[in-house]
Order: sequence, then structure tokens, then C-alpha cells
Amino acid sequence: MRRALAVTGLTMALAGCSGTGDEQTPSGATTERPASATTTAAAAPTPSPQQRTPEQQFIDAVEDAGIVPQHASAPAAVELALAICVAYGAGQSTPEVMATLAGGSLSLGQMLDLEQAATRFYCPRYHVPSP
Repeated sequence: MRRALAVTGLTMALAGCSGTGDEQTPSGATTERPASATTTAAAAPTPSPQQRTPEQQFIDAVEDAGIVPQHASAPAAVELALAICVAYGAGQSTPEVMATLAGGSLSLGQMLDLEQAATRFYCPRYHVPSP
């Protein structure tokens, strides 16, 4: 049961990663998020690299990998990273997590980068550094 919930959560998070900050209504119309919802983080002062939070470091990593903003917004990428951790916590293997990620628009390299960043910054007990 936990595994099924983790797969569902990861799939739902992955589905949300194709957006650019706009929401689509059931009728197919697109509505934009208010600017304040997407620019709040930009208004805060940027801490030094030593003071950066795990979330900020994760976002930097997925931006460097070309995942944000090309394939997902920063909040959607964070949600997906947390879903990856939940999936590992529910007992999924790396191949199972990667198979779920394969349903999205990311390249294999980007999927690996996302998995590495998620486990490095959000659930380090599941992090296995890439060779």
C-alpha cells in the first residue's frame, strides 16, 4: 500500500513538472499565476553560499542541469524531489523511481541529475554519489 501511494505521489508530482507557472482549467483554458506567487523568493536577500538552504542548493543544481525552468518551475521540481524521497522511503528501488520519472519530458541525464539532487539535498540517506 505504501509503495502504491509513493508511485501515485511521484506520478502526480511528475505530471505537475511540465508547467511553466500557468495553470490549466478543466475546460482547457490557461490561467496565469499571480506574479507575487512566482517572484516572492526573488525579493528575499540571497544568503552567501555557506548559508544557502538545501532547497536553494537543490534549485541551483536543477537549474544547472537545465530542468528549471525549461521543464518545470522551481516549486514543481521541489515537489518532485520530495516525491522521490517518499518513493525511496516506501521501499522503491532506483530503477523503479527512474521508470516513473521516464514518463515525463526529461532526458535520461536530467532524470539522473534530478534524482541525485533530490537525494543529496532532501533525503541524503538514499543518496548514492554518481561515479
